Amino acid sequence: MEPGTTNQVEIQIPADHPSGTYWYHVHKHGSATFQFNSGMAGFLIVQGGPGTLDAVPEVVAAKDVPMAFQVLRSSNDGRVVFVHQQAQQFGTFPFPDFTTNPPTLPPPAEQGVWSTYGLDGQLPLQPDGKTPAPPSRYSYTTNGVANPTLQMRPGEVQRWRLLNATDGDNLQLVLVSSQNGNQGLGLNVVAMDAITVPKTYHLAAGDPLVIGPGQRMDVMVKAGQPGTYVLQTLDPNSGEVKASVSPYRDSNGSGIAPAWQPSRHSFDFPQPCPATGQASSECTKPGQFKYPITLATIVVSGKTKNMNLPADPLPTPKGLPSIATMLSRTPDKVRNVVFEICGNVAGFEPNARTLPSCGWFLARYDATYWGGTPFNVLQMMRDADDVGEPNADPLMPRINFQKEGLFHPNQPLFPDMIAGNYEEWTVYNRTFSDHPFHIHQNHMLVTKINGITLPQPEWHDTLDVPAARCTDPPALRVRTRSRGGPQPQPPGGRPAAIVGPNDSAPISTCAGPPANINLATPGSITFRTYFNPVTVGCFVAHCHTIDHEDLGMMQRMDILPANGGASGCSLDGDRAAIPLIERLIAGNNGFQVCSALPQSKAKSYSPTGSGGLSNRSPDTAQ
Repeated sequence: MEPGTTNQVEIQIPADHPSGTYWYHVHKHGSATFQFNSGMAGFLIVQGGPGTLDAVPEVVAAKDVPMAFQVLRSSNDGRVVFVHQQAQQFGTFPFPDFTTNPPTLPPPAEQGVWSTYGLDGQLPLQPDGKTPAPPSRYSYTTNGVANPTLQMRPGEVQRWRLLNATDGDNLQLVLVSSQNGNQGLGLNVVAMDAITVPKTYHLAAGDPLVIGPGQRMDVMVKAGQPGTYVLQTLDPNSGEVKASVSPYRDSNGSGIAPAWQPSRHSFDFPQPCPATGQASSECTKPGQFKYPITLATIVVSGKTKNMNLPADPLPTPKGLPSIATMLSRTPDKVRNVVFEICGNVAGFEPNARTLPSCGWFLARYDATYWGGTPFNVLQMMRDADDVGEPNADPLMPRINFQKEGLFHPNQPLFPDMIAGNYEEWTVYNRTFSDHPFHIHQNHMLVTKINGITLPQPEWHDTLDVPAARCTDPPALRVRTRSRGGPQPQPPGGRPAAIVGPNDSAPISTCAGPPANINLATPGSITFRTYFNPVTVGCFVAHCHTIDHEDLGMMQRMDILPANGGASGCSLDGDRAAIPLIERLIAGNNGFQVCSALPQSKAKSYSPTGSGGLSNRSPDTAQ
């Protein structure tokens, strides 16, 4: 859709399409983050059809409340700004020093893609790349409003459709009472990514529900005694909260592979305190914007309205194969996919601590590939079975990979995905951060997380792939500090100063900086999927951390007809909008290309350690 145009879109929904909570957002590759920052997303709710949750009496009686969580960003004067056009790396590094006058800043090429919003989360720069600009602004919103108020009556049950429409925040949601001594309320999960679950997941009050970027969770909430409650997202960044990406809990209330679930986007975006790797005890500045963040306030008052939660089992969706069929079928194909990150910036050039693929792919994606100016950080999604060939050069130990590591619009990752087939995939994460895997068109039945079998398999179209892990027993712990605060470590290997004085948590075997990813165990999810014949054609799978996707952590997927013919995919060749886009971003006239209304409750935050020095590793670790 070109600027200023109106397009009529008609979608034919198959009669057996699963009802539930879906959504839409802009997907212009390379510009999705920019458009996400201005809030371009919304709900698509499909109702009716066979096996629908909408037919359950307790759900029918409940008030239906959609809640879309977003982070809206703007410059200080309320404008949405585009990327830093001279950036040659993902995030700003070396870190700027704002304690000097004037500030000591890295050259433009070493400033991050989103340094238009801030340098290491602090002041952004004017278009000259040298002069600090006023602090940028950001707001956590629910349906476009900061901290709206909802009303419930004691005993009332409501259905909340929760959508994480942020660019890269892992939400860890709890519903707590704002009155001392009053217990919070539990969240009861009845659907995930639009698909009804076989049996409700009942989370106790205070037990966080993790919703990764792009995920939707339908929860039933039963109001308690009168009072005020707040729906909050907990601190995901210090490691002090351990949570599972699955809502499954055993009889003891324990989840599958609970771990640190940090939010992931460029550190140049200002964010609440604590930032990644920072202890919550360091968030001491007066008026500082910090976790937990309140997304909505719920006031319970009035006459009691005693309602019931839906009873199990819940209806089985009719538009998908049964779970029994998915598990019993021998997969027609078994595939392995991997998320990888490579950096070629100061201190992070290819070496024995980086992935064996990095040297070859960094050489492949050179300045010519990027249009004449090098870009030195690769966010890749690859075929993990494409292992290349051994090479004697220690800086390039594997060479001659056969497939692209970055998105290519004309090359599907796999040439033999056939309609009607059942496949099993494992998606590995060989980085020290979560990556939400999202596949279009066909849902996936997740059977394992980090190799641990789920007692109740889960339908998803998006799920966080946990970060790589590297740990030693507690006896091998050491303490390390840097000038700006705790020495950064990968998840599972944080310094004792963060996890507390008891030294009971493990320390990394691959401690750095930089940490050695080759000594880590990759995070993973394993799933079964069925290629419905109605989805013949081409689409994409990608990381739903949007600025990762924009830089190439995405692959084209083609589903071929059962007879082995072509997918029939014809990509849009319309280049009419290119001159307009070039005019908007050309030259040094400034990055401001779109105006937005000021956000009344936005705040800026400068997440630094003592002396104004950063306490984080550079964005190549993302």
